[in-house]
Amino acid sequence: MDIAAPVLMLLLHTLPAASLSNQYKEYDLVEFCGQNRDKQSLFLREVAHQFTLNSTNSNINCHLELHLSNSDMFGFAIFIESMKLDVTSQGCNKDFVQFGRDFLMFTSYKSDKRCGTIKPLDIGNLSLEDRKRREYIEATDKEMDVWISVRSSRQDRKELKMIVTPFKKNCDSRDNYYRKCPGTENKKCIKRELFCDGIVNCDGEPKDEQEEFCKVNSSLGSIDIFPSIPIIILIVVFGIVFLMMIIFVARRISQALRRKSVERERGGEAERRALRDPISANSPASPSDSSRGLQALRSQLSSSSNTELSHPSAPLPLNPPSYSEVVGVEYKDDPPKYSEFPQESHQVIDKT
Repeated sequence: MDIAAPVLMLLLHTLPAASLSNQYKEYDLVEFCGQNRDKQSLFLREVAHQFTLNSTNSNINCHLELHLSNSDMFGFAIFIESMKLDVTSQGCNKDFVQFGRDFLMFTSYKSDKRCGTIKPLDIGNLSLEDRKRREYIEATDKEMDVWISVRSSRQDRKELKMIVTPFKKNCDSRDNYYRKCPGTENKKCIKRELFCDGIVNCDGEPKDEQEEFCKVNSSLGSIDIFPSIPIIILIVVFGIVFLMMIIFVARRISQALRRKSVERERGGEAERRALRDPISANSPASPSDSSRGLQALRSQLSSSSNTELSHPSAPLPLNPPSYSEVVGVEYKDDPPKYSEFPQESHQVIDKT
């Protein structure tokens, strides 16, 4: 805790410089105003604005009219970070910055003109008199006027850096977007990201840039975020593990469904084949065996047909062959007579 807090403070004071354009809208007064005497209207839309001047040979006579969307909820907080304008013996007649507001078509209020030199801000040495020179609050109207007058000088460089921050007049501790400005008497609230960004946005004393108010708070209030870091890490780790388990289970289910689909397709193909060719489907012989058997049968048939064609059979005789032809020429005896057969073979059975 003791080591992490200073590191976080260093990050908070170095990172906003890179992301300043995301939190502030910046204007160069030389380019935006120039010598134009017409009124320039700007609608802040609850976004902090930064106006800068850094020139040696520029005449500026600028009238800014700043607008907010809701005067009941919001107001303007102006803080001059640095200024280097000429001061004459008669006061701020040559160079000056002045604030005010209108009523209908007329200017109803104007502040004192401000000029001279205001050094860059040092939070540690900010006296009450210095704060009064730098700050201006407009919480009455949703519009306010800023007059800036600068005369060119070839010897001296004219400088001005002014921050205009829309603030919320009241906010709840559970507000996720706004945070109360430091101080027990201050009820103004600014956006949370404006705290500890290196630029003062709250009026009064103390300031939002002081070290004791730059601890990172949770969106629910003033709870320090450091004790919850291990919990956040555990939540992230368990979330990743749970997601991996879901992906693994989904993949296994997908593989099982794909396997069943393939088996179903194979079964359907076998049934279609059996219906189309039942003999070949019931035969245990393999396709190669059946092909070899067909080839052998074809060869036997072709050989027998060729033999019959090459050796035709002789025609049958008209009379049966003689005894000598059957027995043979060498056999000289006559054929036996019927009377020589045993008598018992010729006995007649008397049935009576």
